Amino acid sequence: MFWKLFNNKRKEGPSLIWLGTLQAKTRAWGLRISGWLQRKTMTLPPVRLKFYAVLFLLFFGSWNGWIIVQALRNSHPPIPAGQLHLSHSILPSVHPLVDPSSLAGIQKFRSWLDSLRTDTTGRKIYDSIRQQRPGLLDSLGQIEKTLQ
Repeated sequence: MFWKLFNNKRKEGPSLIWLGTLQAKTRAWGLRISGWLQRKTMTLPPVRLKFYAVLFLLFFGSWNGWIIVQALRNSHPPIPAGQLHLSHSILPSVHPLVDPSSLAGIQKFRSWLDSLRTDTTGRKIYDSIRQQRPGLLDSLGQIEKTLQ
């Protein structure tokens, strides 16, 4: 009697009416097909029906066996190490917060780059930096904008 007190407190799950109707339609469709197959096989003698069943099992069993043998026989190339991970992350990219105390170092680096650009010998170094790291100057500008 004590357990009946807890029986009323159970929460009912979400109603899945569409799932019940889908199951009923699938069951009706299956019964219709099985009835049609029974009417077609009613005229067959039992020996011929057994022969067709064995033929069906042999055909599809050998087909599945062939698929398994082909899968085991053919050696597939190993997956390269670079393809073991997704190329694009599923999670959104989170940009780390920029420390305002590093603004002085960024500005000093930016002034050093500007001095390289004005000097004739430093121009070669500046061009090689721009060629090796094309987005560096844009990134520096964006960081300075966010800190100011």
